[in-house]
Amino acid sequence: APTTSMSVSPSLDSAALSLIADSSLSDCKERLSSLPLLFYYRFASSLLDQASSLKNAFSDLQGKDQKQLQRQNIYILLFRYSTLYIEHISKHKQFNNDDALLVQNKIKHQKKVVEVLDEIEQLKKIIDKHAEAAKRKQEQQTAVTAAADDAATKMAAVALAAPPPPPPPPPP
Repeated sequence: APTTSMSVSPSLDSAALSLIADSSLSDCKERLSSLPLLFYYRFASSLLDQASSLKNAFSDLQGKDQKQLQRQNIYILLFRYSTLYIEHISKHKQFNNDDALLVQNKIKHQKKVVEVLDEIEQLKKIIDKHAEAAKRKQEQQTAVTAAADDAATKMAAVALAAPPPPPPPPPP
């Protein structure tokens, strides 16, 4: 596998993409771990930027369903960020490197991941509350529909069980 130095630009270029292209799942993790830590930090920052954009657009949304979907999207992005940091960045072989740029990113993201974990916890509570309310509403609608179906079935049964109306009198 090709090696990369710290002087490599932290953007995913064709060389970086070819590093992981055409690899089996078994060696994909090994190839990904050979990517410079700056790639991971850039991706982490991108996730935070996307979540921030969604948060900024939140107040413009109309309707509970749109807002709930937006909350879920923000939650997913922040969850991905925290997972990326905890599972990959903090375990990367360059994580304890003394390079100034890496140290700067490390400090920034160590602080940010704590904030993000708190935000994820708050979002989860709100999302769960709305999901429970939606579930109750669906159960109520199902009960109303079932009651209406039962009433219609009973009315049909009564109509079928009733004796037929007498035939009309013969014309004179």
